[in-house]
Amino acid sequence: MVKIKKYFKLMCIFSIMGLQMLGNLATMVPIFEKELVEKRNLISKEEILDSLSISKCGPGASIINMVSFIGYNIDGLCGGIFSTLGFIFYPIIFICIIAFSLDQFLDNVYVQSFFVGASACICVNATKSTISFGKDTLKEKKYILIFIITIIFELFTNISSIAFILIFAIIGFIINPQKKS
Repeated sequence: MVKIKKYFKLMCIFSIMGLQMLGNLATMVPIFEKELVEKRNLISKEEILDSLSISKCGPGASIINMVSFIGYNIDGLCGGIFSTLGFIFYPIIFICIIAFSLDQFLDNVYVQSFFVGASACICVNATKSTISFGKDTLKEKKYILIFIITIIFELFTNISSIAFILIFAIIGFIINPQKKS
């Protein structure tokens, strides 16, 4: 019974975060950080960053991958399943409502105005997240160099973000080898 309550609580936490989802993965990272690290102390900031990196490499929606990884880090397989179910619960309801009345939503001036304002907030959240994780990650010159190279390639080439993650993961193994104790 205790486990069921724990999973239900986890599902509720993620369903509330799912309600706040507007935009993409980058907009959710500050929400994950605030709710799961600062407010509830369920996971570390490093685990969120690891989940973010892994989620970009997997198939499917990165946000769902990240929620699944975070839930798994919190409480294993069931944690991943219940976190994901909680996170997608309200968005699925909203998508169904919008799908049934799509024509009315597209032409509504209030809906259009909402998305104009929301877009600006999404940019701020993504920037805040980048700065927050950058402070923790970019402490050595070699990591700053990887960051700069990635920005240059990201801005001036059409190479996939997944390719960058995989390439620099390999470079990370080379420049920062982990020794067995």
